[in-house]
Amino acid sequence: MGGHNGYHLIHTYVQLFRDGVIEAVVSGYIYFNNDRKYLGIHSLEEDIVKHSTEYLSLLKELNINPPYLMMLSLLNTNECRIEVHLSRFDPIVRSAQIILPDILIEKSPEKISTDLRPLFDLLWNAFGFPDSPNYDKEGNWRRKPYLE
Repeated sequence: MGGHNGYHLIHTYVQLFRDGVIEAVVSGYIYFNNDRKYLGIHSLEEDIVKHSTEYLSLLKELNINPPYLMMLSLLNTNECRIEVHLSRFDPIVRSAQIILPDILIEKSPEKISTDLRPLFDLLWNAFGFPDSPNYDKEGNWRRKPYLE
């Protein structure tokens, strides 16, 4: 038995509603290191790409056709940083939440990562970066563990 009083803590859930709405909640991307709060932004992007692909496949299998609306909200982000290897730059968010604008996916994408780029760019904007560094010059998503 693990967790508090023999119960296991739940860190994630996914719920599919009758109208085709999928709600996914994860609580494991914010962590502490040396009394500083960090967001695992690269893992977050990677998991969103992976799971969005799975969710869109499920919707297709259930004959739920586009358009799709995607939303991303991050809570408890006050004083949150991201790990970057830039000695003179310590990006930090001062607000308690990051609520990003919705993105509309008008057709079933071949690669969801292409449609997610504006969302990821806005997420990196919140930390003072112009865009997500995880896209190459051709617009392909490739996880980069750290910025140099």
